[in-house]
Amino acid sequence: RNWLAAQHNLIAEKKYAATWLVDYDAIGEFSKELKTFESSQEIGLLLEITPRLASELHLPYDWLVSRYEPQNVFLSGYSQNQREKIIDLMFSRFFAQFGYFPKSVGAWFVDSWSLAYMKNKYQIETALIVAEQYKTDNHTVRGHPWQTAYFPRDKNVLMPASDLLHKQDLVVIQWAVREPLKGWGEGLDYSNFSVQANDYTKHGLGEEYFTKLARGYLFNSFSDFNQLTIGIEVGQEGAEYFEEFREQI
Repeated sequence: RNWLAAQHNLIAEKKYAATWLVDYDAIGEFSKELKTFESSQEIGLLLEITPRLASELHLPYDWLVSRYEPQNVFLSGYSQNQREKIIDLMFSRFFAQFGYFPKSVGAWFVDSWSLAYMKNKYQIETALIVAEQYKTDNHTVRGHPWQTAYFPRDKNVLMPASDLLHKQDLVVIQWAVREPLKGWGEGLDYSNFSVQANDYTKHGLGEEYFTKLARGYLFNSFSDFNQLTIGIEVGQEGAEYFEEFREQI
């Protein structure tokens, strides 16, 4: 709670708008604090399956491995029927606490079927997924446009839509965008070259490195729409890397 408050206070002092994604467990645990946030602070859903959620829905959860393994934590680790139940439970719990359905969702990965279901039933507008990474966090995500926002194809969240007929009417944005020349290789030695404070500091890099990457992505002339997601996780990284996050803000 202290680190949630610290991050919120930092954002509020600067009068910035921000989006806060909360998982199933945090919806109830932190709803009191989140309800006090300014109207410029959007509350959305982190679509990662927690052990508590898995237990409540009697999902086929692999208790012998980490909760962060893809088959446990991602919607794509479950059947479409199970995904539907997971999503409905998350959204209903969110509505019960906040009185509305979220417009923004996110996870390290969100599959196309789930996006279509949430768009059709709950009218979501934005989905956050992780930027390209190879053999990091026990999974690989490759093939989507390099570190940029886009409208996804209806059958493939990693592919931009080339026409209106096959377009999902929502925007995919990316977390932890990487350095173009160094962030493409295998494992943490490469993926830690990103705009995340908890990544680049492990290479002994600091504010100047972040500024260089941010300027490159926000002010380049190669795109009609430049966008960059920055943020920090509230848990242990929210504490350990908070001062670097402050410098970013």
